[in-house]
Amino acid sequence: MSCEEIFAIANALQAEGKTPTVALIKHRLSAPVPLNQLISTLQRWKQSPSSPPAASEVDLSPPAVPEAWLALLRPLEQEIRQLRGELAELKAQLQDKTAP
Repeated sequence: MSCEEIFAIANALQAEGKTPTVALIKHRLSAPVPLNQLISTLQRWKQSPSSPPAASEVDLSPPAVPEAWLALLRPLEQEIRQLRGELAELKAQLQDKTAP
């Protein structure tokens, strides 16, 4: 439904003499739509304003994260866990020293 609604809003905006933008369409939507879906549907509208895509044509899957990025993130996540543990220990030590 939202793809058809986005196309209808874009066509209405164009009929009003306005250039359809993400902000203008988002403001007129009856229900929230994921931003990536709104942007991709608007791009499809710009290519072919007369026919909305079938629901099966719209890719709603999140973008894939490259394995190289995941390899970089793993050590950082481990370091964050370690630092959080150290922070908790320091807070406990501070509480012990400041307790009456």
